[in-house]
Amino acid sequence: MALTTLGCKVNYAEMAELAGRLAGLGCDMVPEDEPADVRVLNSCAVTLQADATTRQRLHRLRRRDPGCHLILTGCSVDANPDRYLVAGSDGRPGVAGLDAVFANTEKLRIADHVAALAAGRADPLHRLPPAGLRSRAFLKVQDGCDHRCTYCVVWRTRGASTSVPEEVVVARAQAAVEAGHAEVVLTGVDLGSYGRDRGSDLATLVSRILEGLDGTARIRLSSINANDIPERLVELNGDPRLCSHWHIPLQSGSDRMLRAMHRGYRRQRYLRVVEGLRRQNPDTELTTDVMVGFPGESPEDHEATLRLIEEVEFLGCHVFRYSPRPDTEAARLPQQADDATLRSRSAEVRRAAAASARRRRQRAVGRQHRVVWDRVAPGEAHGLTDGYHEVAADPVPGTRTGGMQTVMATGVEGDLLRGSILPEPGRDEH
Repeated sequence: MALTTLGCKVNYAEMAELAGRLAGLGCDMVPEDEPADVRVLNSCAVTLQADATTRQRLHRLRRRDPGCHLILTGCSVDANPDRYLVAGSDGRPGVAGLDAVFANTEKLRIADHVAALAAGRADPLHRLPPAGLRSRAFLKVQDGCDHRCTYCVVWRTRGASTSVPEEVVVARAQAAVEAGHAEVVLTGVDLGSYGRDRGSDLATLVSRILEGLDGTARIRLSSINANDIPERLVELNGDPRLCSHWHIPLQSGSDRMLRAMHRGYRRQRYLRVVEGLRRQNPDTELTTDVMVGFPGESPEDHEATLRLIEEVEFLGCHVFRYSPRPDTEAARLPQQADDATLRSRSAEVRRAAAASARRRRQRAVGRQHRVVWDRVAPGEAHGLTDGYHEVAADPVPGTRTGGMQTVMATGVEGDLLRGSILPEPGRDEH
């Protein structure tokens, strides 16, 4: 059984939950690059390119395992209800030879579907303990989106915003820590709207989770919009158990473009949030998403984005060119940018973002960082700091995948920090 995930952290959280369910049923979970009897692809449709990647990956998975039972789920299914067909009883194959298709709202049925397949197997399944897909635990706490950004189809594919009850999230977070995860990532399609359907909010949820944590585990938030970060949440950035890394989508530094996109914040609001977060913790790192070439974007609008990138100093920027999605308001707007303009502006933003990231990495040298290890091999360990810097260091006794240790950053190597693992207080490393 192999799982492939494209797109956002919500998709990864969903597949981590599915992996646990499947393993509990006795499925032998294997990495994507190994042979598998059953494969599940959790897709993304946030852009036309994401849709194309889904189709390409389906064909690749089918070529890799011609006889596998191939299952597709995720946003591409909801965004393209007439495109993905399953193999019919008449013997005609569906798209990429799909054997089953599940919409976002049907994902929980995948485990039952696989169990039904397994019931017909002659050989017994190997029973494994439930396990996640990554060294850190991803908890999906919210789904859906009530916003109507003019370029986006996610609000259609995911439906209205809904939240997992606080007590359920707190219990799952505690269970993840007890299982050995040093980092728990709270994810959501529109994470900042958490709790509104239940008379609560994200700051309250995070505070409750932090109450049960000591210094051996931490919480990280996935993407959250600037207009969904109130002062109560900003204040929590001073707590060392909450990762000092915030992914706050920007899309544009121009108020005119933000208004046309129907984004719920403006330039000054964005900068006030960044200022507040760094007031609580000066070492806070920011990552973001930037869209170039939105219909009607002028050279002045583009320059406003470049200036804001320089002012904020992002550690990372996901830069993508606008592409019109059918049945969106933006697709009907005039002044659609030509390909040459899109490519030129994208290159400029990427250069500005790369320069910003280099400055942030240099500033991280000479500081101590708490690192959760994603990969530990003889001679080298790789992990992420609380500020989302990638770090490489020589392992010491006690270094394990999913564990957390303190590292002194000693230099920069390309896109990562090189560091030395420091002894933990009260621990004899010899």
